Amino acid sequence: MKLVDQGGFVLAPSDTCYSVAMVPWSKETRDQINAMLSRPTNWPVSVAFRSIAHAKQHVRMSMAVVSLLEKYTPGPLTVVCPSNPTGPGRDFAYSAVGSSDATIGVRIPDSILERELAGLHAYGVTSVAVRDQAGHEVRDFVAAMQLIHPDATLSRKSGWIAIQGDDSGFSAQHSTVIRVGKSGGLDVLRPGDIAEDDIRATLDSLPSMAFRYE
Repeated sequence: MKLVDQGGFVLAPSDTCYSVAMVPWSKETRDQINAMLSRPTNWPVSVAFRSIAHAKQHVRMSMAVVSLLEKYTPGPLTVVCPSNPTGPGRDFAYSAVGSSDATIGVRIPDSILERELAGLHAYGVTSVAVRDQAGHEVRDFVAAMQLIHPDATLSRKSGWIAIQGDDSGFSAQHSTVIRVGKSGGLDVLRPGDIAEDDIRATLDSLPSMAFRYE
């Protein structure tokens, strides 16, 4: 889709709600998304990738992280991973993603459309949920359209499109966001559709060497 590769954005159904997909080129892109969705300007964005191999171009993963991604994705799981110290990973994390510690929130969505969009570019695409004023994720197409800030969309020279999905087909909860430590610890940054106990059971079944980051 040339629109995405040329800097445009897509309002599209993700796993749990409607989200904004755009190639995370730079800080300007992130600022644009935050303005579009009325988010604080310093908030980072998560990134959707087509596959684990795709994500590895930008982040380091332990075998424990790979095991979780293989078991629970494509699906509503976001794993915060350290960026690669070489290549575009670290600069990408700080500028385009907005990370304060050189990490990137990695998603491999169940949404076929979102995965296809992510596969259009080496950087993947942003995966930022549309939320209402109460902070709830929006699963209604018309409501999502109304929450896209018009001033921000008008300033996008490359344009945008909106794709309606099955509004009844979203997951009941939002994506579970986690970080896996080098010593086997699990930090649940946000509970969601995948239960913490299930994630811990998966990690407990792995040997200690599985938690070393490549």
